[in-house]
Amino acid sequence: MKVGTRELKNRLSYYLRRVREGEELYVTDHGKVIARVQPVAPPKRSEAEILRRLAERGGHHGGARPPKGLRPCSPSPEDQRVENGDRGPWVTHYLDTSALVKRYVQVSGSSQVRALFAQGRSVAVCRITYAELAATIARLAREGVIDDEARDSIFDRLDEDFAWMSVCDVRSRLLKTVPALVSRVALRGYDAVQLAAALSLKDEGLPLTFWTSDDRLARAASAEGLRTTFLPMA
Repeated sequence: MKVGTRELKNRLSYYLRRVREGEELYVTDHGKVIARVQPVAPPKRSEAEILRRLAERGGHHGGARPPKGLRPCSPSPEDQRVENGDRGPWVTHYLDTSALVKRYVQVSGSSQVRALFAQGRSVAVCRITYAELAATIARLAREGVIDDEARDSIFDRLDEDFAWMSVCDVRSRLLKTVPALVSRVALRGYDAVQLAAALSLKDEGLPLTFWTSDDRLARAASAEGLRTTFLPMA
């Protein structure tokens, strides 16, 4: 299993738990392996661990037909290797705001997004997603899609959820990649930051799938070489 230095720092306890369970961890810096972490003794799998691994063997399936050229929501080859017990790369699922909101509001694609969390998959987001998500939830409450109680309940969960996920910070180095990016693909400002964040994680050597419900952003991500899971809005 490979993991970049930033991902390891953000979720150290998670990856140490996987090492205790028998995984060998290869730490990468800008795509190059710089260290190996391995268990000190062969692990003895408990009944709880066996049940957890069995629970992880569920696929992701989307019913709606995606736009031409985009993948439907289905297991990637890396996902399938992990689910079958292969010690290949651990896939990070990067969710933009349009995908992450489906965790909190029951819409098309919610079951696929919620499965990532239920199965303990590696999920990454951009720091700006916190503000975008809060604004989206508040708008849905104003429009009557959810009630105020549901809105407040979601707000109460955000800090805990963002502490669990890997969060890519928006720093000057990241923002400086945006001009070249928007010269290649037509994107709005925050969408360009979302894609730039995902590309920065990929550059660290993380096997990554980009999740979105935005048609234009999905096409841009695909054009930039990211494996893209498109979740239709309806």
